[in-house]
Amino acid sequence: MKKVFVTLVLFLLIVAVSSEARVMRGGKFYANYSSVNVENLKKFQKETIALRDDLFTKKIELEQEYSKEKKDYDKITALKKDIVSLQTKIQATAEKYGIKDGQFYNCGNCYFGDGYKNKRNKRCW
Repeated sequence: MKKVFVTLVLFLLIVAVSSEARVMRGGKFYANYSSVNVENLKKFQKETIALRDDLFTKKIELEQEYSKEKKDYDKITALKKDIVSLQTKIQATAEKYGIKDGQFYNCGNCYFGDGYKNKRNKRCW
């Protein structure tokens, strides 16, 4: 039993180390920063800070509404519309500054790389 436990721990350690090495070498979760225009990124961040704050707040409100025992579906619908509207505005601003596929403005609950897709494989913005 002890050998099985030690083998399992070693296996998990090897998997963890190799996964981290993959990220450092530019694996699936690696974000490519080589083509970033830093000035455009700063302008984008400055211009969208209020939108991103509102988006984050709306997402929290939506989660809270879903967690209620008696859900207000009209409010949920309104929040979803607000979220889509904010995401559209953020996307338009990103395109204006040449930022594409969600680079550098994830929702904080996303996987990195591949356009910053969240756990449901949808874009975060």
